[in-house]
Amino acid sequence: MKGLSIDEAKERLRIPKLWKLLGLPGQPRESCHSPFREDKKASFSIYEEGRRYHDHATGEGGDAISFLSVTLDLSRNDACRRFMELADDNPSIVEEERYWREEKRSKSCDLPVLDVGTRSEVEQLARLRGLNVDGVLLARERGSLRFGEVWGHRCWIILDQDHLNAQARRLDGACFPAYRDKLSERKAHTLAGSKAAWPVGAREASRYEMIALVEGGADLLAAFYWINAGGWNDRVSAMAMLGASNSVCPDAVGLLAGRRVRIFPHLDEAGRSAAMRWARQLKAVGCDIDAFDFSGLKMKSGEPVNDLNDCAHVPREELRQLDYLFTNTTD
Repeated sequence: MKGLSIDEAKERLRIPKLWKLLGLPGQPRESCHSPFREDKKASFSIYEEGRRYHDHATGEGGDAISFLSVTLDLSRNDACRRFMELADDNPSIVEEERYWREEKRSKSCDLPVLDVGTRSEVEQLARLRGLNVDGVLLARERGSLRFGEVWGHRCWIILDQDHLNAQARRLDGACFPAYRDKLSERKAHTLAGSKAAWPVGAREASRYEMIALVEGGADLLAAFYWINAGGWNDRVSAMAMLGASNSVCPDAVGLLAGRRVRIFPHLDEAGRSAAMRWARQLKAVGCDIDAFDFSGLKMKSGEPVNDLNDCAHVPREELRQLDYLFTNTTD
């Protein structure tokens, strides 16, 4: 134990390994049953690669030392001392690291060789979506945007850092051809192995004060555009459901427990239905939820605004109506 720092001990002995050492029932996962109480709905989460836990039913959570404290009913100081002893008795973290690498690999979708895109490609994408370059760069910085070749075409790809879900669109703005059971051309191609119910950017966004939940990759870029334009970079991030028919994956719901979330639904029947479904899921884990209403806004063409990307085409004199996109007032 001599010379071992508390941070080194936490890396060495993460919660899943601690769970097993203590002989607790069940399996430690991102969505699992609480080992501390009767739990019929799997309302417990182990996250940050086993470093932290959260009980969505009680609101309690913390690091591995807190987990040990609750398990053995120890004070924080006593739990810390016991934790250091256990960490010293378990010197190898290779098994722990291998477990989390294999967990991610088993869930990852099939991706092409990815890159961050050239400056000219970023500018091309910004023009294609009617956004500014800085907003697109923020999406890239947050890890939600990459570029690559799909079906022989240079594409912009919306994805999350764990590569659980990814969707490609052609950089030239054209559609992908029909294939297999897809009888018509498609603007977006979801990559094989994608977990459709996983919100792109959920893990990354969960660290921010407020989260914008949008539908589709184009609106995700638009969300970063508006976040940057409003100067909310340090407070707000965005995540996207890639399809209105999907419910939010329970593992992702667990990550977002207690967060402030504003939904930007598409202004159609499917979009409204999806927004209500997602709101119910997130409210169940204590999220502070509301939705933005685009009704009444019109683009320069005179057409009504139907989604967040359309807002980039609203006349300058009407932009004042969008000043409250990410404020804390409820719409």
